[in-house]
Order: sequence, then structure tokens, then C-alpha cells
Amino acid sequence: MKKGIILAAALLVIFGANAFAEKDAHYLEIQKYKQEQREAKKNAPASSATQEKGFWQKEGERSGLGNPGNNIGSFVKNLNPVPFFKSQQEQYQARKAAAGAK
Repeated sequence: MKKGIILAAALLVIFGANAFAEKDAHYLEIQKYKQEQREAKKNAPASSATQEKGFWQKEGERSGLGNPGNNIGSFVKNLNPVPFFKSQQEQYQARKAAAGAK
């Protein structure tokens, strides 16, 4: 029984150390990759920054969220019900004239 417990503990230590070594190696690999990215970003030409200019504006327009200032103005304009009722009155008068002309 004691041999089984000792064997299980030894296997646990061995496999645990192996898993830790793999995790540590992966961590170092990721750190190396991040460092390469940082250096590439430092050495990037200035033209790449100008290519990305306006990206978020285009993305917002594509998703329907572009130019929120214009949407606020139209929202405030739509709060006024007078133009709606005026157009309804004009439509009513046109229907009424069309029905009377027949």
C-alpha cells in the first residue's frame, strides 16, 4: 500500500514538473513573439499609420453607427410632430379632392 502511494506521488511530481516545464516554455515563446511585435511596431514605416486613418469612421458607417452627430439632429427634428400632421392633412385633402372629382 505504501509503495503504491509513493509511486503515485512520484508520478504526480514527475508529470507535474513536465507540465510546468511545458507551460514555462510556452510562456517564453509568447514573450519572444511579443517582443518581436514590439520591435516591428517601432520600426514600422509612417505610411502604415496613414493607411489606417479613417478606419473607425468607415467601420462605423458600415455597421450603421457612422456620423452620430447627424443622427442626433434628425432625432431632434423628428420630435416635432407638426410636419407629420401637415403631410397627413395634405394627403387627406388630396384623397378628398380625388374622390370628389370622380
